[in-house]
Amino acid sequence: MHPIHSLLNSYGLTQQSAASRLQTWNDRQTTRFLIDAYQTVEESAASAVMESTYVANGSMSGDVTDCGEFECRRRAVRECCIFAGLYADSVI
Repeated sequence: MHPIHSLLNSYGLTQQSAASRLQTWNDRQTTRFLIDAYQTVEESAASAVMESTYVANGSMSGDVTDCGEFECRRRAVRECCIFAGLYADSVI
């Protein structure tokens, strides 16, 4: 179960009862819920981020391709930039 669903359940907010239940809350209860909801979403988002790292050294040095010529390395750098831009959060 997603953490926000657990939070909603802990406050007794279901699809059927949310509207009527929220109308009974005072400002303090509403504020407390909003703070809890914000923190839950922030924590959930932070834990969901998965970093993708690309190790580029081998292809740029000519190890993998057995090509140490400038043109081969230039092509490897270009491909690394394209790959990292599309898929990686960082390049080592």
